[in-house]
Amino acid sequence: MNYDFRREKVVKKLKRDGIDSFLTRKFNMHYLCPSFSGDGVILITKDITFLLVDSRYTEQAKLEVKSEKGVEVVDMKKPFWVSLQKLFTKAGIKSVAVEGEYITYDFFEKLKVKCKGVKIHPIKDWVENLRIIKDEVEIANIRRACNIVDRVMESISKDMRWGITEIELANELEYKLKKEGSGELPFKPIIAGGARASFPHAQPTDEPLKEGEFVIIDCGASYKGYGSDLTRTLGKNIMDQEKKRIYNLVLEVQEAAINNIKPGIKTSDLCDLVRERFFEEDVVQFFIHGLGHGVGLQIHEAPALSSHGSVKLKAGMVITIEPGIYLPNKFGVRIEDTVLVTSKGCEVLTSSLKEHYGN
Repeated sequence: MNYDFRREKVVKKLKRDGIDSFLTRKFNMHYLCPSFSGDGVILITKDITFLLVDSRYTEQAKLEVKSEKGVEVVDMKKPFWVSLQKLFTKAGIKSVAVEGEYITYDFFEKLKVKCKGVKIHPIKDWVENLRIIKDEVEIANIRRACNIVDRVMESISKDMRWGITEIELANELEYKLKKEGSGELPFKPIIAGGARASFPHAQPTDEPLKEGEFVIIDCGASYKGYGSDLTRTLGKNIMDQEKKRIYNLVLEVQEAAINNIKPGIKTSDLCDLVRERFFEEDVVQFFIHGLGHGVGLQIHEAPALSSHGSVKLKAGMVITIEPGIYLPNKFGVRIEDTVLVTSKGCEVLTSSLKEHYGN
C-alpha cells in the first residue's frame, strides 16, 4: 500500500512554513512510511522522501518500500553526519524541521555543528496531530490487537490459579499474548494484588495472589505495530463489602463515561462526569490519574483524557477509559477498555468479561 498521502500532509506544512525538509524517526517514521519495519530516519522534502538507513537495513528497506511512491532509500555510510551533509547539499536543503520528541539533545547539537548552513526549526506535533485520527487500516490493526488481549484475559480469568505469584502470572500472561499472535508487547504487564493493588503502576513481585483480595491485571497486545490496552480487576471469595462497593462504583462510572462518548464531546466533560460521581461517594481523592489516553503506534498518545486539558472527540479516535480507585494500604480497583469513537457514538473494542469476584 502506498502511504504518500500521509507524507503529502507533511509537505503541506513545509510549504506553509517555508521550510525545506522534515526529519523524524521512531513512531513518526513508521507512521509516514509504514512499509518499512526496520530502524532508520526519514527525511521528507517538498519533492521526495529519503529513507536513511545503515547497511544492516539497506536491502530490507529497498524490498519493503518498493511500492511506496516517491521514497528513495539512502545507505548512510559512516560517519553518519558526513553522509547527511552530502545529502543536504545534493538535495539543496537549507532548512530542516526536527522534533524534540524523537531527536535527542546530542543529535540536535551534532546537527547544528556538523551540518553547517542548514537552519534548524524545532517543531512539535506535526505528525501526532495527523495520527490522532485513525484510518481503516489502523483501526483494523488495533481491533486485531484488542482481540488478542481479550482472548488472553478471558483465559487468565477463567483459569486463574490463586497462590501463583505476581511475577509468575506476568510471565504466563506475556507468553499467552505472544502465542495468540501479539507482536512486541506495547508495555510490560502490570500485576498487583492485595494492598499492592493500590499502586496504579505496580511492577510484579514474588508476592502470591490470595483469595479474598483483588488483583489488578493491566496488559496489552500489538498487531503490526498498533497496540491495545485492557485492565481487569479480578478476585475470588471477595466477602468484604467495601471492596464490592468500590468495584461496582468504578464499573458504574466507567460504563457511564463510555456511554457518553460521541463526536464533539470534550474529554474534560468525560473526566468531570467521573470525578463528580466519585465526589458524591467521597472517594474522588483516591482517583489519582487521568481517565484515559489515545492508543495507536504508541500505547500512550494523543488525546489525553485528564482535567488538565480538553480535546473534542472526533470519529476515528481510539482512546481508553480507565477510572480507578486506590485506597492506600488496602486495595485498588481499575477497569479499562479500548474504545473507538464512531460517527454515531462509540464502539468498545475490548470485550472480555468484567467479572470481579466469585465464590
